[in-house]
Amino acid sequence: MAAKAWPPAGLHGLWAVADYRPPYGWIRRPYARLTCPHGCFLECSGEAAEVARFVAAAHFVHARRCPGPREDNPHG
Repeated sequence: MAAKAWPPAGLHGLWAVADYRPPYGWIRRPYARLTCPHGCFLECSGEAAEVARFVAAAHFVHARRCPGPREDNPHG
């Protein structure tokens, strides 16, 4: 049985941190950031549930906001 990939793993430029240690709680505050070669920058920091919603919706939000490649940059 092949391991399932985390769905946002295919979204290049997505970076997320949610470092929770049971006896201590949050080591680092949950945070996620999405960057793309076209200059898009989206980020979210806060409660774990809020960051999880951002990660789940990042692909959709990015698809609606991204201007796409610029004419002066034919490679991306």
